[in-house]
Amino acid sequence: MLIDLATDIKRRCLTDGSTTPSACARLIMVGHKEVNMLPDITKRHSRRLWVVSTTVLLILVCSVVYYVSRPLDMNVIALTKNTAPGRTATIVVQGEPHTTYSISVHYRSGPSKAAGLYPKTSDASGRVSWSWMVGTRTTKGQWAIVINRGLRTFKTSFSIR
Repeated sequence: MLIDLATDIKRRCLTDGSTTPSACARLIMVGHKEVNMLPDITKRHSRRLWVVSTTVLLILVCSVVYYVSRPLDMNVIALTKNTAPGRTATIVVQGEPHTTYSISVHYRSGPSKAAGLYPKTSDASGRVSWSWMVGTRTTKGQWAIVINRGLRTFKTSFSIR
């Protein structure tokens, strides 16, 4: 379309006797009827730019949601599967090396506030461990252990008998 416009202007400049550059420039700026098409072309390009940028943004958002929603890749090396109130529970996991993880243990009464349940950084092999004292009044049952790295989580459980 732009090539047709340029060809048409060139044809008019050469055939109507206006061979001077200034006369052709006037024709291009004010005298040619199709010059008004340029705003439509600009609108079309801005619409296309909006569609492309929106698509890229959507792909980025989906990638982040996918990454965050994936479970944390961890292996349980050791876990106190069954314990009793007043005793110590321990979990050892292997994740990524030199990474900070946080832990929470959830009982019927809510998250535990036991000493030892604080964020820790894994060693060079990716191992990290936590030990905590189970409260003497903790209810019997199966309870959740949740390990976090940022927004990603790993869940397991243990029993109080």
